[in-house]
Amino acid sequence: MLAQFGLRPGATVLELGPGVGYFSVEGSRLVGPEGRLLCVDIQPPMLHALRQRLGEQGTSAHLVVGSAHNLPLADASVDVAFLVTVLGEIPDRPQGLAELRRALKPGGILSITEHLGDPDYQLEDTVRDLCRACGFVPGEHRRRFLGYTMNFVAPRGSVS
Repeated sequence: MLAQFGLRPGATVLELGPGVGYFSVEGSRLVGPEGRLLCVDIQPPMLHALRQRLGEQGTSAHLVVGSAHNLPLADASVDVAFLVTVLGEIPDRPQGLAELRRALKPGGILSITEHLGDPDYQLEDTVRDLCRACGFVPGEHRRRFLGYTMNFVAPRGSVS
C-alpha cells in the first residue's frame, strides 16, 4: 500500500498521525538511508511507542510532536505526505490541509487513506471536495475492500 502513496528512495516524507507506527517501519525502509521520514503526532505517548517499534525493527525516523493545524515544518520541504485514517481526527480539516499544502513541495503528493471500520471515516466525495477546495489537484484513486486511497498533487506556483 505504501508504494501507492508515492514513497521512494531519497524522498522526504511526512507521515501525519502515525500512532504506534503501523506504516512507519516500512515507510522508513522505502525512503532508505538517503531519504527522510518525518512522523508528526500530537500525542507524545504514541511517538514513544513508535520510537520503540522503529528501534526493534532497526529502522529510524524523525519523530516530532506537533499538530496538523501548525506543522513544525518549513514551507515546500516535503515530497510526499500521507495520512491513514487520520483526516477525520483533525478538528479543522481545511486548516490541516492548508498546512499540508504549505509543507509540500510544488508537485508533491498528498495521499489520504480511509478504512470503513474507522469511527472517523471520511467519504470519498467529502475528501475529494475538501482537497479540491484547498487547492489540491486530484490524482490516482484506488478503491479496495472496505476502503480507498486517494492521491492529490500540490499545485505548482505560490501557496495561498
